[in-house]
Amino acid sequence: MKKSARQAGFGKEMPPEKGHVTIYFIQKGLTEKEADFFFGQQKLTDWKTKRGRPIRNWKAVAAEWIWQLKQRRKNTENDK
Repeated sequence: MKKSARQAGFGKEMPPEKGHVTIYFIQKGLTEKEADFFFGQQKLTDWKTKRGRPIRNWKAVAAEWIWQLKQRRKNTENDK
């Protein structure tokens, strides 16, 4: 079943369009390169969780990934 244009890009369309992921990352202050890396990693796992279950909301997964990335950066800066 095809989603309407109104529903597209809100996080539940699986797999998401790469452009939607890029826009989301840019809105969160990250780069297109970081969005591409995230997209590629998820594509490798066929958009499934570590337990093998299908991801239902890619934005929730992306938000966690972004948070962890920012924490690693913060820790790296504190180590200097």
